[in-house]
Amino acid sequence: MLTSGFVGGSTSNSSAWRVSHATELAACPSPDGEAWHALATADDATGGLEIDEGPLEFGVRAAYWRELEPGTWQMVVETSMENQTPGELEHGEWYYDALVVGRRAFTTAPCFSPEAGQESVPPDTVGDARVGFEVRCPPEGNIALRLSTDHGSEVIDVTSETLEPSAC
Repeated sequence: MLTSGFVGGSTSNSSAWRVSHATELAACPSPDGEAWHALATADDATGGLEIDEGPLEFGVRAAYWRELEPGTWQMVVETSMENQTPGELEHGEWYYDALVVGRRAFTTAPCFSPEAGQESVPPDTVGDARVGFEVRCPPEGNIALRLSTDHGSEVIDVTSETLEPSAC
């Protein structure tokens, strides 16, 4: 299920918002190897955002986790961003506000990496990226990815909405 909330009425420039929220993050690791576990993703893991230039459509392609230490997990979510605006846009970490696990929002994204050659997304095309979060709740049950801009927010269920959140 997709839920949406409008965070109201800002007329600030999306480009300025993106610059003010940009940070230099490490590239996300490739989620392969024995330590990584794949999650079953929701059937319709998509959602949209508005920016000054027009609409963007996001999707979750896959999600993985590994335990870093007892009580701390790294989660990597493979995403897509469809640029439905008339101009080329950077696919940046600033769109990915939080990962919600165990009904807790984890907002620190320690890694972000667009696919090689997809750092900028031309109009009417799709760019792929990995975004990672460190969470303190077991990566099970309903997990959601919260997106946001200065025009609003969107929550995409990464895993099925019918699952109960993990106990945390």
